[in-house]
Amino acid sequence: MSEFNHSSSPMTQEQWRRLEQELRTLRKEVARLSLFEQENVRQTGFLQQLIQLIPIGVAVHTNGIATFINQAGIAILKAKNADAVLGTPAIEFVHPDFRQGALERIQTLLAATRENATPIAPYAEEKFQRLDGEMIDVSVAAFPMKKSDGNAAVLVLFRDITIQKRQQQALLEREARFRQLVSLLPDATIIHKNNKILFANQAAIQLLKADSAEDVIGRS
Repeated sequence: MSEFNHSSSPMTQEQWRRLEQELRTLRKEVARLSLFEQENVRQTGFLQQLIQLIPIGVAVHTNGIATFINQAGIAILKAKNADAVLGTPAIEFVHPDFRQGALERIQTLLAATRENATPIAPYAEEKFQRLDGEMIDVSVAAFPMKKSDGNAAVLVLFRDITIQKRQQQALLEREARFRQLVSLLPDATIIHKNNKILFANQAAIQLLKADSAEDVIGRS
């Protein structure tokens, strides 16, 4: 085995000075990067805590696979913990009747991202399937995320609007029953607001010699 060659010429003072200067610069850069990394970790931790406190579901799926979900999202999906959701294809949580539309929205987002645009899929109503099999109404919005590793990621915001939808449907049904009841009254009855007729029953239409309700509604 050959021995290390000690015959190399010693470094000059100028070379030592340059080496020490380079070492000082390197130490400063390492220290700066270390502080940057610590600050980045701190900010990331703060952001994750903030997302956990948001009262709406927040999830991220990368290449179609769920990679993050906050506590509100776990509760909405009736999952025991995040592990019950992570690693699952995100589309599996969407009701089959809404999957095609959801896929088209995501594909549009990702296509625009590749073109360096920053699109947003605004809130739209869909149906999700919870882990217990129950179907719920949700309002969903999505944003593309650019990742350094080149993977396609999408941030999804979703709210459970099942109760609101049921209340809205119940209100519509009550209104329909009310209109049906009023339509059967023998007395002429109209409903007006701001001096404009909104509703007229059949007796009112006959009394006013109109051909249909359309001839009356909207008039003073």
